[in-house]
Amino acid sequence: MRASHGHGFNPDPCQLPPRTVGLCLLEIYFARIYNANLLFYKPLLFQEYLEDQVPTVLLQAIFALASLFLAPRDEGEDVSPDFSELRAFAAYHSRSLLWAKAATKEAMDAVMEAPSLPAAQALVCLTLYWFGTGDSKSADLCLVLAYRFCTVWNYRRQISEGAQSSDTSLESELRRRCFWACWASMCIVAEPEPIFKDAWSEAALLPLPSVISNRPSGWQVTIGEYMDSKWSSISKFNQLEPGKDAPPSAGLIKMIGIWARVQLFVAKSMHYSSTEKMNALSSLAAQATSMRHSIVPGPYSNSTRRGKFDSRQQFMVIDAFYCLCHVALHSTIVPLFSGSPLDQQISAEDVRHSAQAVLYHAESFTSSLADCLGGELDVTYLPPVVGYGAFLTGSVLLAFEISYQDKDVRLQKHSRMSAVQSIITMLDTLCTYWKCLRRPEIFWKPVQSASAFAWRARREAGSAEPIGIGSDGTAYITSIDDEWWNMPFTSYGDFLGLDPVNLFRQGDDPFG
Repeated sequence: MRASHGHGFNPDPCQLPPRTVGLCLLEIYFARIYNANLLFYKPLLFQEYLEDQVPTVLLQAIFALASLFLAPRDEGEDVSPDFSELRAFAAYHSRSLLWAKAATKEAMDAVMEAPSLPAAQALVCLTLYWFGTGDSKSADLCLVLAYRFCTVWNYRRQISEGAQSSDTSLESELRRRCFWACWASMCIVAEPEPIFKDAWSEAALLPLPSVISNRPSGWQVTIGEYMDSKWSSISKFNQLEPGKDAPPSAGLIKMIGIWARVQLFVAKSMHYSSTEKMNALSSLAAQATSMRHSIVPGPYSNSTRRGKFDSRQQFMVIDAFYCLCHVALHSTIVPLFSGSPLDQQISAEDVRHSAQAVLYHAESFTSSLADCLGGELDVTYLPPVVGYGAFLTGSVLLAFEISYQDKDVRLQKHSRMSAVQSIITMLDTLCTYWKCLRRPEIFWKPVQSASAFAWRARREAGSAEPIGIGSDGTAYITSIDDEWWNMPFTSYGDFLGLDPVNLFRQGDDPFG
């Protein structure tokens, strides 16, 4: 069924909004949903919307998801121009749930009775919607159904070994993108486990999201790389001209694949021998670093701030996954973060190096969010997985600060408490739109205690200099002889109320 648009604020709660409102909701969707540019090609979707070619079920799913950001905020808060855009259409927030319910029912019926790409795309959007509202069961059902639909209908048509070319039709590219969007969500949440364990073989030899361009002859698809089952890139059918970059969504898929392998390693690391653990850790860390630099040469601040905003957001997510990979990997052998005693078969120098790596990448993650933490960028642009990363890195910084409260007060001038408090403020804002990131009350008591100690220590040391977000004390910390990294997590990390192994695994549990 094609869309019919209302011409005012129609009393029918499931009525689609007027065209002008719909265009704004589409802009909100593409600006704030991390996989929008993976699932769709924005110019094409806008063109089809203006031509009334987008089915109602898909528009309801997209508009429901976009309307999450129309949730009312405190009237007394300062409102940036970006927030005022959201306030202008706040009246449509009340339709969000109704649109989502209607789209869910129709999409689930459609995949059985009238299978179509828009029905699968709607389920992908609804996965994030239900996850965002805190209804993880509905989100899981939508994700599993969408993923199975893509596999049953062969949306992941792989390149055979003897093939001389790949399918470059627009329809095939959009089907592949639908599969990739499902695959990415599955890898991020590490569910469902039976499929997740074979994620790389499932996606092997499938072209990564390709370049789509509008030519006089019509829409043209230019194939780039694809991955093998060991998650190494292959360029056999790469049609990109020299100097022409693959879309950021291709890089995002690459890094999410590494993150999925890291999660599997973390879950199994307790069962590895010391040698196996160190070999796997080193291999995955090297692969993450190599992959990240092949996608975005140089640091985020230098390589992505000059680009289009859509690209900046995707590169920010790529960098977030890169930092999380290293934090999760290296935490497995550091007692302060792993909850396990020091492995006597692993050298103290290796453990010290990993502890420094955890802290370094946690700080790097915080630095990549400097614009958001400092108020220069609207935090509603951050996807929930970056909120999870902020929670995780904040936990690392907080564990370090608390473990050093009774140590060298000189460290307090390098305090990370201001960054932790900024992360809490950021998560409080994100929680308005993503209920899965519930307000982290578990942070407040340790933050207040550690913060009070930090200020007291600075007063006693005669220093009252402010601590800037992302201030770098890493070089100083690496020269410290005291084995802070060998302190037990159970003593200094139990304020989180979480099993350390689960702390470094994405999913619903960290947020209750």
